[in-house]
Amino acid sequence: RRLKSRINFSNSTTTFWGSLPMKLLTTGRIIGSFLIVTAYFIVLHVSATLGAFMHLIANIISIPFFIRTKAHDVVIMLSFLILISLTKLTTIGG
Repeated sequence: RRLKSRINFSNSTTTFWGSLPMKLLTTGRIIGSFLIVTAYFIVLHVSATLGAFMHLIANIISIPFFIRTKAHDVVIMLSFLILISLTKLTTIGG
């Protein structure tokens, strides 16, 4: 007789990101990618502060897609980039 596992490895548990339509998450990823490239240009040619802010927004928009697709390495990388952007934005005044 085979023993059935009591651990459920299926995707039956719904998270917040799992409840959003994949099309919306993909659109967010595309917009985020465009903003990252634009932010890089802004950092180099206009303002580091404005570019860091745009980069922060782009990463926040992109992260839900990578959570949903279980690309955890990308989520970790984007989280570090968010922290870097936040340190730039919090050191503006002093």
